[in-house]
Amino acid sequence: RAGKPHTRLTIRGLRRKLVPALDAEFAKGLGQESAESLREAIRKELAQHKQSESVEKMKQELFQKLLKANTFSLPDSLIDRQKERLLEQAHRHFTQRGELGEQDWKAELPALEADMSERAKERVKLYFILQRVAEQEEIELDEIELAQRLKALSDQSGRPVEEVQKVFEDDLRDSLREKKTVDFLIANAKFEEN
Repeated sequence: RAGKPHTRLTIRGLRRKLVPALDAEFAKGLGQESAESLREAIRKELAQHKQSESVEKMKQELFQKLLKANTFSLPDSLIDRQKERLLEQAHRHFTQRGELGEQDWKAELPALEADMSERAKERVKLYFILQRVAEQEEIELDEIELAQRLKALSDQSGRPVEEVQKVFEDDLRDSLREKKTVDFLIANAKFEEN
């Protein structure tokens, strides 16, 4: 290779990555009594993660089946309101994480609007389906749980319970009833293994 510059490289040494031993000292540094209790805590954490992933997958499968099996028209005003809420949430999310500037947001908005429009339709439709199932199955929420949730929101916000109740009770009531309905449907559903 005449005329081309040459580069000389000298290796001065190789290093090995050292992984700390999984012993009592390491476990105590992570707040566990022993290496075995650390292993058990990790096993439990992984099992919980896997279970929550599985439940979420079942919910999504259930929602898709419910949406596909039920066809009815939806009020445009409700879809538009839901779409606006979804866009506001997305904007807040991007702003808080600092991912997009205002110019970037405006550039992304047309694609997001189309996506959020479809999501809004699904959410509104799913809301009506779940409300109907709750009525048919006579699913009612636990008033004690509602009161506990309102108290927790009051404690977190530092506002009186009465004030929190005025603002959040209806949404929280719907949310808790919806959760009970979804739990009921999952408990009684037959899922096909892939």
